[in-house]
Amino acid sequence: MSALTRDRLLTGERGKVRAFAAVSVVMLFATILLRLSTPSPFAPRVHVRWAPEVSPSARAELERRFALATGEQRDATTWEYDLLDLEPASVRSLIAHPAVADTHYLDRDAATVTSDAPAGSIRLADRRFAGWVHSPLFDWFVLLWASSLIVSGVWLASPPEPGRF
Repeated sequence: MSALTRDRLLTGERGKVRAFAAVSVVMLFATILLRLSTPSPFAPRVHVRWAPEVSPSARAELERRFALATGEQRDATTWEYDLLDLEPASVRSLIAHPAVADTHYLDRDAATVTSDAPAGSIRLADRRFAGWVHSPLFDWFVLLWASSLIVSGVWLASPPEPGRF
């Protein structure tokens, strides 16, 4: 094989690897951005402090009404819940209810859950896509593109081997 033919092959091969590396960069950033921008598939965990006069039966009824699940008592009147209904109207109703003395992880002005709310244990039915984005399979895709980028970069950084062809 002549030196000119070998150089053309190496140049063409390097061009293909550069293109693959470019695709790997785009896919890696896309998967990372998708992960960062997709909310958790789990219901957020919020705190509700009930007014002192709220009886256990009234509290249980309000928990059902506001879709508060897996409640854990934190102190005499404060409970921690998975909030299953994230609609602003529902959050606003919860915040404004006279039986609610205070809340934590709920933005009172926007009637939304704050971004620092921890994830609960119940998967939300309307977040199936988020469940996939936060799964081990998606992690495998991120690892695939990161590995492809590393291998391509190492190959491109190495000098061409003259006796390869």
